[in-house]
Amino acid sequence: MKVKRDDLNVDIDLESVLSNQDKKLLTSFLASLKEKYHLDKEIKASLNDKKEYEKYLPGSIFNKELGIFESIVKFLHENRNLSFKEISKLTYRSPNNCAVTYKKAKKKYFPKLNSDYIHKIPIGSFSKNYTCFESVCLFFKESMNYHEIAVILNRDDRTIWTTYNRAIKKGVRKDE
Repeated sequence: MKVKRDDLNVDIDLESVLSNQDKKLLTSFLASLKEKYHLDKEIKASLNDKKEYEKYLPGSIFNKELGIFESIVKFLHENRNLSFKEISKLTYRSPNNCAVTYKKAKKKYFPKLNSDYIHKIPIGSFSKNYTCFESVCLFFKESMNYHEIAVILNRDDRTIWTTYNRAIKKGVRKDE
């Protein structure tokens, strides 16, 4: 188990800090809580919900002040506490690109982004062959029209049309 401390920006391995006696005490404490309150099913359900939740981006993170990629990087870094290296793997961009994008996004829009999951975007929908904006448009276009996508992304309908058609013209399959 790793613990991230925001004030020092250091990852601490909790198991290396605890002594063997502390580990045994913590393990027995958790076991007694599970037994007393029958938390086994609730803990598993909670962990499954968290894993499911981490597979998606909320549609509410997009606003007019930030670009699509800026919104994605800012949300993943601030709300999910992912490093730029982890974000770069998910979005198929370089870690330096993610770091610079985050720095610019933070200057443009200081508050944390809203995480309302009415419209969900799978993180796995990004591709190295498309920009993040194109990937999001391709995902939403499977079930929505241009206007509905534009409302979610806070963009003009014509911008969505242009971006979607640019992605289609690339001729690369979406799942590549």
